[in-house]
Amino acid sequence: MSSLFLALLRAIRFISFQVRSACLALLLSLTTSTYADDYCAADVQAEALLPNLGLVADWGIRVNRIEAKNLSQEDVEVQQRPEIEYEQDVRVTYDQEAVSITSFWQGCESFIGKQELCASDESLSIVVTPDQLNDALLSLGSLVTNTSKNITSFSDPYEGLWQVSENPVLDKIFNLSMTESEIEALGDFTQLGFRQAIRITLDVDKRFDQLSFNDLQHASGLVSPKKGFYSDSKVIFKVFYTTEDNEDEVYRPFRFFLEENRFKSWCTETTCEIEYLSLDRYLKESIYNVLSEWSPDKSLCEGNESMMGGLYISPDKNTSVKKIIFHYEIQTSIINTNNVADFNPLDYLDRDLTLPPKKDAGSLYYLLSLLSVLILFRRKQTIKAQQ
Repeated sequence: MSSLFLALLRAIRFISFQVRSACLALLLSLTTSTYADDYCAADVQAEALLPNLGLVADWGIRVNRIEAKNLSQEDVEVQQRPEIEYEQDVRVTYDQEAVSITSFWQGCESFIGKQELCASDESLSIVVTPDQLNDALLSLGSLVTNTSKNITSFSDPYEGLWQVSENPVLDKIFNLSMTESEIEALGDFTQLGFRQAIRITLDVDKRFDQLSFNDLQHASGLVSPKKGFYSDSKVIFKVFYTTEDNEDEVYRPFRFFLEENRFKSWCTETTCEIEYLSLDRYLKESIYNVLSEWSPDKSLCEGNESMMGGLYISPDKNTSVKKIIFHYEIQTSIINTNNVADFNPLDYLDRDLTLPPKKDAGSLYYLLSLLSVLILFRRKQTIKAQQ
């Protein structure tokens, strides 16, 4: 365990949240906006890279509004809790073995309050109101803050797409910065990882037929003058509702390529989610070309943004919904290639990116997952018909 993080982050006994879930949801729409060129412009780097600053990372999430309707399309009132659930993990490794970002944070994904399953060096979990979050992070000694001093910002939505609400459901941008001396204090590390998760909860006391979290926006960026850093990030959106006797199910990684899947999400009987990596804004067949341009002699600079129409849930009419939960998570892994012999970015990729870069290259993983969903759906239809 790094002495740097022992000095900067106090070990905190996390608060355990037990949530029970059952869900049916769909991704309404997905559009992608890549602003890496603007983000990595010389003036942005000059503002971010102050003297002795070795690393700056920003990320943020906006949920613009909520709509709940009954069968007659009348509005149904739902009550958003004033507190949010927030979780953070930090991990540093020194092994030479290539570890993809999915494997790096395996056991942590999409959960709040189950950090005993997560291999992290420092972690915290709190329940706090959004306006108190930054003070809470500072008091706990976190490297991550929620101040307005960010180099990442949400772009204006596409013209005519939607307007930003005066009171968004969730609107946060976080900042992490480390000096050169803090990075050097880590020693010859191989991977430095940060994970952050946020959940908002709605209480429901009336029957509804559809509820949607509309106009989702995610932005992230990372800048470092240090040569030889390589980075990847994974983003997870998840929505589900809870009843009296359902639990948050085990996470099933199901990755989407943003340019190829604009209307899909991974859904089971109990939950629905979407997962994508920073590279997934490129077509699969072009990712190899993108990675081939990476050089250890370059400084690290990445910036990207995604916009989604929304996620909605539509419970069965016989289901008694108690709570509705929206979960956002981002995982980042920074690889110090200076300490990796014969570094190859392809060694750190996940699942079907390890297949040949051909348009017709299928994925057995996704084929089996799709078949499983179809079989599950057919079985449920058969059971309902028999009843």
